Amino acid sequence: MNKIKLFCTSLALVSASVVADDFAYLGASYSGSSIGETDFGAAVGRIGYQFNRYAAIEGRFGFGVNNATETVLGEEIDLGYNTMFGGYLKPILANNTDWKPYALLGFTSVDLQASAKIDGVTISAAEQRTGFTWGAGVDWEFTERAAMNVEYMRLVDTDDLRLSSWNIGMTYKIF
Repeated sequence: MNKIKLFCTSLALVSASVVADDFAYLGASYSGSSIGETDFGAAVGRIGYQFNRYAAIEGRFGFGVNNATETVLGEEIDLGYNTMFGGYLKPILANNTDWKPYALLGFTSVDLQASAKIDGVTISAAEQRTGFTWGAGVDWEFTERAAMNVEYMRLVDTDDLRLSSWNIGMTYKIF
């Protein structure tokens, strides 16, 4: 009888620890992006759900906050994000520390905008691109509910556009 009680108690404790690994989270980050030598930035909101210690899904939405200005043929051209959004699978390298390395695999859609003022007339162009996204990062869980992270992502990689970003941000477990 005692062995059955011990087994049931052990099973309950193990089950509770497995369940405790699933949670939803919100976050925000700054994305420093580049196309070739041109750098610009975006503010990004994140929402995700971690199923267990090993996997999560995440959605992101961002908008441009720091456009780049380049001079081409004597004219200044502003380049930056209008909007961006994506969905990702997040495999996690689970361990017993506060540092959790992860990968990101999914798709991102970016709406890039360029504008120039030529002879007093503003000319604007926008282009939307969607592509396979990959990346890697690490979460530092500095409290039970909050984490900081740094990551590298290749947002879009096509024949004529290679868009990369370095991101720094925070997440907070909401339940």
